[in-house]
Amino acid sequence: MIVKEREGHEGQMEIVAPDYDTNPFTETNRDLSVSLYIQMAQNHCLQTLQLTGEAALFQDKIVVAKGALEEEHVYLQRAEQREAGDSGWYLGPVRGEVDSDGLESYYIFQLLKHRPSLLQALALPRGYIAVFRGDQIEAVLDEHDENVWPTLHEQRSGE
Repeated sequence: MIVKEREGHEGQMEIVAPDYDTNPFTETNRDLSVSLYIQMAQNHCLQTLQLTGEAALFQDKIVVAKGALEEEHVYLQRAEQREAGDSGWYLGPVRGEVDSDGLESYYIFQLLKHRPSLLQALALPRGYIAVFRGDQIEAVLDEHDENVWPTLHEQRSGE
């Protein structure tokens, strides 16, 4: 999570977060609720899987298959290799083919407006795949392609 400390009114220090509604690159907001909610959701995902995460910053890019943000059944895959400014994440539909002409690039923060539920999985380590049905994680595949996400029954019973 990115928060900053700045001097506020009458020299008092205040904590601010990027303002995702305007321009998070230059504007800040004293309302930390969005940043805290995203952090909480990512922590929950990582704790459920007992994993140490890897940050994807709001200004990092994500590659998206055209139309995938509107699809019900999608997957996120984090590449092993990534460059500065690139989250390493790809979002695509579970079914259907995507050609290289059908790819778009978004900033991570733009998912807040298009599909905020996906943000909960973006702290997963490299090599992981998260499968979503609607706003819910359906499966998480580890680097060995094994589903490590607990079933709904396991989540409810605390197994």
